[in-house]
Amino acid sequence: MSAFHPLPRRVFGLVSAACISAAVAGCASRPPQGSAPAPATYVEKLGWILRLEDQRRLRDPGLPPPAPPPAARGGEGAPGPGTG
Repeated sequence: MSAFHPLPRRVFGLVSAACISAAVAGCASRPPQGSAPAPATYVEKLGWILRLEDQRRLRDPGLPPPAPPPAARGGEGAPGPGTG
């Protein structure tokens, strides 16, 4: 007689059922697939670009300050004080 005894059928069935249940439960825990988010519109993308550019200009110390608007000359621009 041999000293090796195979597992009884009942233990083998329980171990097999436990392994299969664990494998199925691992696959079933995956979250459901939702719909993909809507792509960004042109206006949204443009808004992001402008916002990032404003942040960069405010943060970057190397940029020169914007040029002042040209001053109106006395005879060419809007009427000065005292005319009217």
